[in-house]
Amino acid sequence: SWSESPQASAGPRLDIILRKNPFFMKPGDSLPVKILLAGRPLFGAQVEGSDHKSLGTSDSEGTAKVRLTEGKQLISVTHKEAINDDPDADYRVLTATLTFEVGK
Repeated sequence: SWSESPQASAGPRLDIILRKNPFFMKPGDSLPVKILLAGRPLFGAQVEGSDHKSLGTSDSEGTAKVRLTEGKQLISVTHKEAINDDPDADYRVLTATLTFEVGK
């Protein structure tokens, strides 16, 4: 489904927020997405698609543009951050994934 006013998650979460309704878009269109970490724009996030193919990188406002293809879309972002003072882990890795389908 689609929401005109998507909400970011609370806490140390990574979110992909669609800035346009993809269900009215077609292959070749550019879909703006906003990448948020704990509700704030994430600069330099690598946006990936199927098979870890690079789709773009987020700018200083957390925005990236993803070119749509026909059929199933996969948009994924991973963020790795150091953890201090934890004897069991050096890093926390957060991943957000979004899937939807684009018609002809």
